[in-house]
Amino acid sequence: QEMSSFMGQQLKQRLFDANYGTAFSGLFPMGADASPKDTRFSINFFTTIGLGGLTQEMRAFLKEKHKEMIAQQQMESSSDDEDGDEE
Repeated sequence: QEMSSFMGQQLKQRLFDANYGTAFSGLFPMGADASPKDTRFSINFFTTIGLGGLTQEMRAFLKEKHKEMIAQQQMESSSDDEDGDEE
């Protein structure tokens, strides 16, 4: 928390800097293969230790992932309904 208040925006820029490659990628699970459960855990962890400002992108990612999952479930349920009508 002290580091975050001291460095502020610099900390965020350094953690997401391309020069570090994938060194911090596991800390911020936001890829296509990322589990929403892992993302939520990371958000909760960083928020708990006072670094909630680092989680803005993860929160947006999680919101979009949730929308995608709902849309997928709706498509699956509508296709199940169509399949049930044919019998």
